[in-house]
Amino acid sequence: MANRHKNRGYTPPRSQQRPATPPPGPSTSKKSFTADSFLNVAADLGIGANNLMSQSAYGFNPITRNRVQLDYMYRGSWIVKQVVDAIPDDMTRAGISYNTDLPPDDTDALTKYLQQLQVWQRLNATLKWSRLYGGAIAVMMIDGQRPDTPLNISTIGRGSFKGLLVLDRWMLQPFSDEVVIDLGAEFGDWKYYTVVADARGLPNMKIHHSRVIRFEGVQLPYWQKMTENGWGLSVVEPLFDRLLAFDSATTGAAQLVYKAHLRVYGVDGYRDIVAAGGPVYQAFVQSMNLMRQYQSNEGITIIDKEDSFQFNAYAFAGLSDMLIQFGQQLAGAAQTPLTRLFGQSPAGLNSTGEGDMRNYYDSVNATQESRLRGPLNLVLNIAYRSRFGKPLPDGFDYSFNPLWQLKDDEKANIAQTVTGAVTQALEAGVITPATALKELRQSSRTTGIYTNITDEDIEEAENAPPDVNEMMPGGMPNNEGSGPPGPGDDVLTHQGPKTDLLDTSAHDNAAYIRDDSILPFHEFEGNIHVVVETKKGEQRTGHGWAVQMPADYGYIRGTRSQEGAQEQMDAFVGPNPASKRVFVIYQKDLTTGEFDEHKVMLGYDTEADAIRDYDAAFADGRGLERRMEVRGLSLAALKVWLLSWAYGQTKPGLRVAR
Repeated sequence: MANRHKNRGYTPPRSQQRPATPPPGPSTSKKSFTADSFLNVAADLGIGANNLMSQSAYGFNPITRNRVQLDYMYRGSWIVKQVVDAIPDDMTRAGISYNTDLPPDDTDALTKYLQQLQVWQRLNATLKWSRLYGGAIAVMMIDGQRPDTPLNISTIGRGSFKGLLVLDRWMLQPFSDEVVIDLGAEFGDWKYYTVVADARGLPNMKIHHSRVIRFEGVQLPYWQKMTENGWGLSVVEPLFDRLLAFDSATTGAAQLVYKAHLRVYGVDGYRDIVAAGGPVYQAFVQSMNLMRQYQSNEGITIIDKEDSFQFNAYAFAGLSDMLIQFGQQLAGAAQTPLTRLFGQSPAGLNSTGEGDMRNYYDSVNATQESRLRGPLNLVLNIAYRSRFGKPLPDGFDYSFNPLWQLKDDEKANIAQTVTGAVTQALEAGVITPATALKELRQSSRTTGIYTNITDEDIEEAENAPPDVNEMMPGGMPNNEGSGPPGPGDDVLTHQGPKTDLLDTSAHDNAAYIRDDSILPFHEFEGNIHVVVETKKGEQRTGHGWAVQMPADYGYIRGTRSQEGAQEQMDAFVGPNPASKRVFVIYQKDLTTGEFDEHKVMLGYDTEADAIRDYDAAFADGRGLERRMEVRGLSLAALKVWLLSWAYGQTKPGLRVAR
C-alpha cells in the first residue's frame, strides 16, 4: 500500500500512515489509525486513501481581480445581475419612516429633498457595485468645500449638499500608504482616495475618507483584504462554480430539445455508395433531401421496401428536478430565496415561498441595520443642515419601512389587537388619553389605520381635564332629576332656547329659569355664555367684606357647580376674550382645609395672568392660601367637563369631544 502511494507521488500524513509494527498488546492482527476523520486504507475509503475523492481540492480562481470578466458576466448573465442587484434593491426600495417630533411639513420637505438629490438611487448603485467589484464609495458632494480636507458638518451651509457621487474600486486607488489611525469603524482603511486619471471629469482628485460612504462586498480576513488592495470580495466569486453548473445544466437542457428524438435509416451498401461517390452518391443525397422535404411538408417518409427505418424518442424524466436542485444551490450561495432570485415559487404541495420570503426580508432588515444605518445617519444629518440651515434636533430617529406588505385583513387584525390593548391600558389608568392617541398613531405606520390623529388632537388631550370624579374631590354632586338630553340629541350640540350651553327649560331648578337676560354677558366658542354680575372695577360685597373686582365676574349660564344645585359655575373673564385657553382654579375652604369650589378663568393668555386676577379678588389678601391647584385646558374640553356636570355623568367623555 505504501508503494501505491509513493508511485502516485503522494505520501499520507504521518497520522494516517500505518505503523511499521503493530502496537504491543494481546492481539497481533493488523490495525490502521486515523487522526480525526474516517479512513479505511484497505477499502480505499476516506480522504487520503487511493480514491477519486482524495484528488479533489479547492483551486484559486480570483475573478474579483478580473474586472472585464465581471463586467461581461453582469451584462451577459441575468442570474449574475439578479444576484448582484436583488439585495441592494430591497435595502433601498421601501425608504424610511421618521420617528421624531419634527413637524410633518419638515419631514415632508426632507423627504422631497432626498428625492430631488436621488440619494436613495445613489446608495443603491454604491451597494450594487460594491457587491459586483468587491468595493465602492459614494462621495458626499458639498459645494464650496475642498474634497481633500476633513469633513466638518457644522460648516455645511443651506443648499450646499449636492448629492452623492458613486465611484467603484476600479475608479480609485489609495493615495500613498496612509491609513486611518483614529480609533473607530474606519480604523485601518485608506485615509485618502485618488480618482484614476481616466475617470471623466474627476482626474486625479484626492478625497478625504471622512467625505465618503464606503461599502465592501464580501468581507475578507486581513491578508486576503490586503491582496485586494484593501477592498472586499465580489459576491460572484464564491458562487462562480455554482453559476457554471447552473448555466451548463440549463444550456445542456436547451440543446437536448434539438435532439429530442433520434431517427435511424438503414441503407443497404451505404459505405460502398459513399466510397464510390460520383453519380451514385449524388443520387443518394438527392433521395435523402427528397425524404426530408416530404417529412417537413406532408409528414411522409418514403423509403425503399428493402430499407429499414427506426424512430427512438427521448424522455426528460428527472431533468426538471435536476435543474431545480442546481437553482436551489445557487439561491443558497447567493443568500436569496428562489422566490426572489428566479421570480417563481418553489415546487411542492401548498408551497408558496412565503416563509422563505419572510426570513429573507428579516435578513435584509438586519443588513440595513448593520451596514446602511451608519452611513444613512451621516447623509440625513448633512441633508437636514443643507435644507434647513440647522442641525438635526435631539431625539431624531427613523426606522426602515418593512418590505413585507400586510394584507388588509392582517392590518385589520393588528389594528383591532392594538386598539384593544391601548383601550384596556387607558381604562386601567396606566396611560393617559394623550399617550393612547400617540400609541394608536404610531401603529398606523403598520396598519394604515388612525393616520388622521393629528398633533392638535394629542395636544388637546394633554390639556383636557381628568376624570370628573378626579377633578371633584368628594365625588359628583347629586344631580337627580336633571336628566340627559332628549332622544337623538348630541350632548355636545344640545342647546336651549337662549342658545346657552344647556337647555334651561329641561330643568325645574330656579337657578335655571330666572331671568338674567338683562345682564351683560361674554360669548365664547361652543355656546358658552358668561353672565357678568360684577364688572371690572366695580365693588363686590359680602358679609363684612368688599373688594374692587380686577376682572368681569359672574357665572356660566346653564351649568351646575360644586356649590349645589342652586348655583352655576363661577367664572372670571380676563382682558383677552379671544383667547381659547382656560384655567380652572381649585379653591380651598380655609375653615376646613378641604376642597370648596372651582373658579373658571376665561379670557387669559397665561396662567400667571389668571392667578393674578384671582388673588386680587379677595379683600383679605388670602388668595394664595385658597388656591389648591390650577389646571389648564381648551374651550372644547371645558364644554365637555361642564356638560358632564350638568347631566350627572360619571365620566366626561373627553374623547367624544374631539
